[in-house]
Amino acid sequence: MTDEVGRQCGAALQKGANIINRRWLQPFRQNSTRLPARVCSGIIALLLSVAMARLRFIRRLCFAIPAGVLVAAYVGIAAATETAWPWLRVVHEDGRRSLLETVVYFEHALRELPLDLLLAWAIAGAAVYFFPQTALSANANQSSVRWFVAAAVLLAASIVVGTWHAAGGEAVVNNLVQMHTRPGAALEWGTHWRYHLLSRLALLLAAFALFGTIAAGSGAAPRGSLMPYLGSLAGFVLLTIVFRLTADPFTDPVYLGHQARELLTHGLVTLPLAAGTCMALAAGNVPAAPGATNESRREIFLASAGAILLGIYVAGGAMLAAAVRLGQTQEFHRLLLVHFFEHTLGYLLVPVAAGGLYLWHAENFAAKPD
Repeated sequence: MTDEVGRQCGAALQKGANIINRRWLQPFRQNSTRLPARVCSGIIALLLSVAMARLRFIRRLCFAIPAGVLVAAYVGIAAATETAWPWLRVVHEDGRRSLLETVVYFEHALRELPLDLLLAWAIAGAAVYFFPQTALSANANQSSVRWFVAAAVLLAASIVVGTWHAAGGEAVVNNLVQMHTRPGAALEWGTHWRYHLLSRLALLLAAFALFGTIAAGSGAAPRGSLMPYLGSLAGFVLLTIVFRLTADPFTDPVYLGHQARELLTHGLVTLPLAAGTCMALAAGNVPAAPGATNESRREIFLASAGAILLGIYVAGGAMLAAAVRLGQTQEFHRLLLVHFFEHTLGYLLVPVAAGGLYLWHAENFAAKPD
């Protein structure tokens, strides 16, 4: 009985093997020169569609997160002021400006201008390295660059003119040379730059880490495409020398507290907005190979580690030094929530400048494959 069952099972297995050989293996051998290519093409197309869907999701997230943060901040301000329309309420930490005046605070935007343009440069440089622009035609690219540059120049000019109209020509000069920090503080060369030293460096590193983490694909990176990003780091070093490096950003509780707030504001709003803008301009492009190389992994790791360590140092130092007690106010909505609206002009300028620089740099490097 057992032998009969074994013979039947063997016959069934042999019959199945013959069917598999006739239906699958023989056609595969006959089309061996064509089938692998078709399979590879199908797999590549599938992987590309999955990669592009992932990039679309991340791009939308880059706009959704800042929008959610600003809506939450507005709701918090409205709750604190007990009105759904707090635009004309005095809410700024200096005790003088309404929410609307905070949004169009030109003097503040002017002293932020060098910092914002440097951040835009770094974001564009990171985007050029990981998302080389190849999708647009030369004419469309040049036209887009002109529009972005015109918008950035118009915004920067509006900030300068607005400052001059509100506070005069001397205020324009003092803010550009980074002398202003907070009301009542002594004017000193480069103080405002040092007020942001560690937080800005962390954001520059975070920009590279963000694009590097997102990018994963194939294709040769344009030759020298890392130079724009490295140029932003060189610009940071140069401006730090110009505005003088002191120990204050590392030790002073006021400096540490302000940097912690800046890091939170720009990390949640400015950086994602500008990154999303560059990714939108790179729509249709596959991320470059550097994201998958050992050398680039090391660069991404170093940038990520640097940004995280700087963030921990600034935030930890601010908490340990009880920096909040030294602020202009200790009310949560004035100290933190309103600060998100104080950088509104920067939210416009940085993405526009980053987009223009991205297209301009990418156009220059697109014709230089590695």
